[in-house]
Amino acid sequence: MNQNKPQFPAWLPLVFIIALTALVMSPCLDNGFTNWDDNKVLMKNGLIRDLSPAGIKRIFSSFNLGHYNPLVVLSYAVEYRLWGLNPQGYHATNLFLHLVNVGLVFWLVSLSGGPMWVGMVVGLLFGIHPLHVESVAWVTERKDVLYALFYLGGLISYLQYVRTGSRKKYWLCVGLFVSSMLSKAMAVTFPAVLLLVDWAEGRRWERRVFLEKIGFFLVAGLIGSLVLFAHQEEGVQQVSFLKKVFYPSYILLFQLWKTVWPTKLSIIYTSPFRTSPFFTGVFYASPLLLAGLGWGIYRINKYLGGRLWGLWFYLLTSLPVLQLLSLPEKSITNDRYSYVPSIGLFLLACEWGILFCRRFPWAFNVLVPALVGTVMMFGVAAHHRCAVWKDSITLWTDVILHYPEAKDAYYNRGVAYDDVRMMQQAYEDYTMAIKIDPEHAKAYVNRGVLLMNNKEYDRALADFDRCLAISPDGAVAYNNRGNTLRLMGRLAEAETDLRKAIALNPDIAPSYFNLALVRYAQKDYEESWKWMLEAKQRGYPRAVQLERLLMGHRRRGS
Repeated sequence: MNQNKPQFPAWLPLVFIIALTALVMSPCLDNGFTNWDDNKVLMKNGLIRDLSPAGIKRIFSSFNLGHYNPLVVLSYAVEYRLWGLNPQGYHATNLFLHLVNVGLVFWLVSLSGGPMWVGMVVGLLFGIHPLHVESVAWVTERKDVLYALFYLGGLISYLQYVRTGSRKKYWLCVGLFVSSMLSKAMAVTFPAVLLLVDWAEGRRWERRVFLEKIGFFLVAGLIGSLVLFAHQEEGVQQVSFLKKVFYPSYILLFQLWKTVWPTKLSIIYTSPFRTSPFFTGVFYASPLLLAGLGWGIYRINKYLGGRLWGLWFYLLTSLPVLQLLSLPEKSITNDRYSYVPSIGLFLLACEWGILFCRRFPWAFNVLVPALVGTVMMFGVAAHHRCAVWKDSITLWTDVILHYPEAKDAYYNRGVAYDDVRMMQQAYEDYTMAIKIDPEHAKAYVNRGVLLMNNKEYDRALADFDRCLAISPDGAVAYNNRGNTLRLMGRLAEAETDLRKAIALNPDIAPSYFNLALVRYAQKDYEESWKWMLEAKQRGYPRAVQLERLLMGHRRRGS
């Protein structure tokens, strides 16, 4: 009798792992938006407000905050039509897509052969792993859950094509891959993974096998180039060539460790040189540590007689996020980078577990309780981590708790406090961001605005001056310094700054309004009217009040 053949319907384990994943991730449904890009990608994104043919054309011809992911923006546009900016709808969509991905992982692993419970375990670990909370709970990371859906669907279609020769499955695979690339550029690894599937299925890497991948590589190269172009102005850390060599090894070790032991998770991981001497030592030892780990994996696998398909899948799909070309300024790596790659590690662990139990039957009584304990630990940790994403304040407080040297965490929490009018807390966070990084221009601007609103004009001017010394082209700083000078009665200086702000960035509506107030204070009502109309045209709400005052002067003929 074939032990691999289930004695119960195949859908039962699938329903179980989907239901458990939904329970673990359910706190996401109570979360709101955060100021970690949700405001830019969604709330202030004009592209999502137009679902007409012309609007859809703009979506497919525009970059979205340094990314080219038109299918993601299109999904936002559909949701905006359905429920506006109700965050619950967007979170429900993310969770639904994640649950579909759990089912696809189960299907893919089950097609790969082996006992059904392997697909169940891999699917469950994928569904509830704490590292994957970021991809599900963060509305902006719709990119992950959507690209993974098409990516996994494409692998399933290709596997069916290899086994049946069906051209329909091949072209379905092509369409799914293109959709994945239009969701997130991390799908660029798909053609290489297809070659890995060929190897796992025993296909020889001959000319025909490579020819059928040409289209995949062309699409990957084209969209990948678009994304590199979009990222060319993104901030990067200026580090030496030697450190750039060490960083990929350190990042890979870091990600592996977080997958095995997901504690102190964060949306920002600061440079190892800002944490402790221990992490600095790990950084410089990382190539040797990685080589030792690789040798150990090879020896274990050779002893057990297994395959390393899962490990190769992990390494290939992780390549785009190992920072081989540049190092982002804010975080050296992110939890979301593990979303698809981790499937390979879970598969490798299950394969080793099976082989180990075959060699040592007693191991079954150890590994099963260990697996149950791991699932419980991951599930509880992921459930609690979902609540971290409740709002901007809880999100950034969590980062500060684990990485108190993260300057952007203080700055962004300060913005969140500012939004809910908790001014003292906002002031303290901006000050802390400046203490960590005395060149933090945005923190000087925001703290200066708080001081200006508190009528501490001299201190506000000092912050704006410092910001402009760091960033001489800061239009926002010129606008706020000009407004402060206006409040101090230094109208000529104020006008100079406000005109400079408009010249640097013609889209900042408050600059026009503040300039209108300057001209109003100088009793130049015609000139004030002109600048007021410019502010009103850009949607600045306070322009309406000034318009009424100016209309009164016009009626009086003054």
